[in-house]
Amino acid sequence: MPGLNFIFWPFQSIAIRLSLRIQQLDMICETKTKDSVFVKVGVTIQYRVLPMKAYDAHYRLTSPSQQIQSCVFDAVRSTVPTMNLDAAFASKNDIAVSVHNQLMKCMSDYGYEISSTLITEFSPDDKVKWSMNEIYACKRLKEATVEKAEAEKIRLMKNAEGEAEGRYLSGLGTARQRKALAQSFQISLDDFEDELDISFEDVRNVLLLRWVH
Repeated sequence: MPGLNFIFWPFQSIAIRLSLRIQQLDMICETKTKDSVFVKVGVTIQYRVLPMKAYDAHYRLTSPSQQIQSCVFDAVRSTVPTMNLDAAFASKNDIAVSVHNQLMKCMSDYGYEISSTLITEFSPDDKVKWSMNEIYACKRLKEATVEKAEAEKIRLMKNAEGEAEGRYLSGLGTARQRKALAQSFQISLDDFEDELDISFEDVRNVLLLRWVH
């Protein structure tokens, strides 16, 4: 206990010295995901002895590190196999929380407090890593091909739109030109009719013969 303590020797003696400082335990657990991929999960546990349960920490548990390791392995191997590999990669925090909760239940009766639980590594087999990299590379290549095709499609559409717009404007210009010629022809007919005092049909025939020759 903290503070000044007395021992009535020889009736009492120091059985063991327990550190109340936070201790750290690192371990690697191998397990399998739901899609049958073997992975190595690195787990870091920080724990300490509860001062009010020092008696339990010493007399009820011979090796706290082995007990913690057993609890961690059990928690990891009951959590990770419920997830696919991709989901497990994205859920490391959820796995850490699950391990932490189960570890707290397991170690609280023995006088230990679990301060934190961290998933420090999540590593599949090297062949699986290579396969995942190949799949990712193929996926990116496929996306690049799709993007290139989309760009080519847009380019062709823009070219077609430009050609259509050009034809429209060309047709619009031709129509306006014809309209202007028709208006000019009408004005010429009116002028001839007024100046020469001849009929509309005669003026039109004269102009048509002139344009033909």
